[in-house]
Amino acid sequence: LELTSDGYALVIPKVWIPVSKEDVLKRLTLQCRSLAQNVMNGIGEKRFKTMLPKSFPELAYFGSSHAKQHDQTYGALLSVYWLVNDQHEAFTREQDQNDVLSKQSWAWIQDWMSEHLRLHFEEVLDSTMVFMAIHALGKIHQFREEVAPRYANSPELHDVALASILEETPEIVPSFNRLSAKYKSTFF
Repeated sequence: LELTSDGYALVIPKVWIPVSKEDVLKRLTLQCRSLAQNVMNGIGEKRFKTMLPKSFPELAYFGSSHAKQHDQTYGALLSVYWLVNDQHEAFTREQDQNDVLSKQSWAWIQDWMSEHLRLHFEEVLDSTMVFMAIHALGKIHQFREEVAPRYANSPELHDVALASILEETPEIVPSFNRLSAKYKSTFF
């Protein structure tokens, strides 16, 4: 609620609405697992990007004043997509050509991922994309102010604020809330 002139108020709805209904969380899980499966099967980049807002409702939390975090979050999600689909050219297309990631380094990353990350499992890829989708939420001042007020004026503690939110009010972050306990624990 924001007061304007002449005793009028402007109602500004918040986009972070608690989601705790099991059927809604289950539907979101199925949708995101399908996205993970599509990524592993080589879905096109354009289609992947169009599916993100439907799969991760938290992406709507970034308003126009948080365009940088929004873009970084999409970049993080696209990086996972490119890594899983072995798309070196797409991963490096915006890099300075004098400092581009070498194909040798890319091959090393691909080998390391194959040995250690298990991103070829739908559930693992899903939880990785959840992490990428929500990692910057603590940087949103209004979000911290409303959901974790003790961190409202501490932007440097955005990660701590997000961890606090995930522990105390996980229903505000439905993508996290729908994860199994096994994958929730990897966030802390």
